[in-house]
Amino acid sequence: MKRQLFSIRNKIFVCFLVPTFFIIIVGLVAYNKAAEGMVEKYQESTIQTLNMTVDYIELGNSLIESKAMEYAYDKELNKYASGMYENDLVGAGTLMTNMREDMGAICKTNPFIADIYIVTSEDITMATTKKSTVSEGIFETYMESTPMDGKIPQKWIDFHEILDQHLEVTEKDYIMSYQQLSQNKTFCVVFDVKEQTILEQLQTLDLGTGSIVGLVTENGREVIVEKLSEGEDAKFAATDEVFANQSFYQNAILNENQYGAETVEFLNEEYLFIFSKSDKNFSTICTLVPMKTVVNQAEHIKLITIGMVVLAGIMSSVIGILIASGIQKNMTAISKCLAQVAKGNLAVGVKVKGNDEFRGLAAAVSDMISKNKNLVKKVNGATEALEKTSQGVNITSQKINSYSDEITNAVMTIGNSMNQQSRHAQECVKRTDLLSGEIQGISYIMQDIEELVSKTESKIAEGVEVVNLLGERAEETTTIAARVENSIASLQDETKLINKFVKIINDISEQTNLLSLNASIEASRAGSAGKGFAVVAEEIRQLADDSAKAANEIQKNVANISEKTQNSVESAHEAQYMVANQKESVDSTVEILHEMNYQVGLLIDKLKEIVIRTEQAEKERGETVEAVKSISNIIEETAGNATVVENIILELSGGVRDLKQVSATLEDNMEGLITEISAFKME
Repeated sequence: MKRQLFSIRNKIFVCFLVPTFFIIIVGLVAYNKAAEGMVEKYQESTIQTLNMTVDYIELGNSLIESKAMEYAYDKELNKYASGMYENDLVGAGTLMTNMREDMGAICKTNPFIADIYIVTSEDITMATTKKSTVSEGIFETYMESTPMDGKIPQKWIDFHEILDQHLEVTEKDYIMSYQQLSQNKTFCVVFDVKEQTILEQLQTLDLGTGSIVGLVTENGREVIVEKLSEGEDAKFAATDEVFANQSFYQNAILNENQYGAETVEFLNEEYLFIFSKSDKNFSTICTLVPMKTVVNQAEHIKLITIGMVVLAGIMSSVIGILIASGIQKNMTAISKCLAQVAKGNLAVGVKVKGNDEFRGLAAAVSDMISKNKNLVKKVNGATEALEKTSQGVNITSQKINSYSDEITNAVMTIGNSMNQQSRHAQECVKRTDLLSGEIQGISYIMQDIEELVSKTESKIAEGVEVVNLLGERAEETTTIAARVENSIASLQDETKLINKFVKIINDISEQTNLLSLNASIEASRAGSAGKGFAVVAEEIRQLADDSAKAANEIQKNVANISEKTQNSVESAHEAQYMVANQKESVDSTVEILHEMNYQVGLLIDKLKEIVIRTEQAEKERGETVEAVKSISNIIEETAGNATVVENIILELSGGVRDLKQVSATLEDNMEGLITEISAFKME
């Protein structure tokens, strides 16, 4: 049992399995490293994409807030909502017509705006882009139903049920709303954000097949987009909640970080959850991407490794079985032949298959049998002559004895050296064959690695194109931010001009007060004749006071607008700074990808050089094997001859030592010698 366990066949089989085992290890390590790198890079790029989407939506929301503030502090609208146009129906109609045209133009130019509502009191007609006229306003009822932030309405809300019922608006028309209370608190400006615009923006985010992207408002309203493969049905309906009720989403909302990513379990599969939050409207853009999509390229490595391992196992098993079977058959043939020789049959021949070392061994055995046959023939023919010359053997036996001892020692030394050299040559041939297999395995692995590196180079080129596209979009965002900043600067200039007019009005008011005071003094001097003049002077004084009050009110409003404008300027500067940093990051990424591409090119050159060196080594290995085989054959043949000579010398030496003792009885034993020789078969 132990002999079978450590047989040559099993040893050869183990030698073929060892490289297969290391191929498995290399494949597993490559798969794990590739998967980790892909997940990390995918997280970084996706977070950056979501942050840019949030910035884009916040920019649209900023324009909505600015326009709502403009309406809330519009002087004519405040007068209209206060009832000052009650007796001026023509002026009220003109104002409403202008407002509807302006609101309609805003809705067309800003894709984020669905509808605009000027919510007034019951006796004041509302202005809206939803309907041309409304019989009465619902300001008081609306203010009671809307959520409050202290004493003022909450800016961003998800629903306005009272307004929806009054104007027959559905929740599908908007995803969130922005509301601003007017300056004199007599009306409220409401802007609805269009759900379709948010949906279209989310549809531009291609995060891979099976991914889900959605925007979740502060109170849980969702708009989602699924990236489906061709022919695949959607997993969720338009009204389904995907993110809001999930524990990982709740943890993300409670997290202080503005963005993040984690691996979660969703629909009994492993997904990558990534989010980015908005500070302006408190909404969150979320995405769920199947991990199998993220590590898709690493899966190719896994499949290739499995295929290579299976192929290598099958090939090693087949080759090992074939080689072991050939060795076993040749060994059996040689053993049977030697068993016949041991029985005295010198007419047998050794036949083996193949052109390996066994052919040389068979030739040596055949040569040994042939020489033994010739030796037996010579001994058989010499018996007669030996019988005649037995008398003279005693004379020369002493000399032959001394000579044979010296020859025996020399031949034994040569035979031992030849046997040792033969074993070393055979071991060299075996090790050279093993080295050949290793070199061929390395060559195959190098070809696979070269193919994988080429694929990596193409993927890096695609990454460069994507990053360049991001850079172009960042430049467009910078241009838009600059335009916003210029518009705000123009608004500041207009505000300064208004302050100048207010100062002029104050100066006129002061002069008018002085004139009124002088008129009053003159009227008192005139007595009863100046009473009418005194009444006029009093009216002038009141008019001056009203002008001063109006000028002060304008100045306060202008100061408020200036403060908001300054905040907008700072926000615009921050946006430009953020976009500039983003552009630097994109440029840095492009440079890194180019450097990676250059290093991959160097790697390919080195791999090609290794392949060339391996092929050259394989060629030299073949030449070495042929040379070693030739040396081994010569050594084996020489060793065989030395063995024959050694055997002859040993026999001769023993015969010479015993020659003196057996010379007297040689003639009597001659018949026995003839009988022994006849046992050998020559034909």
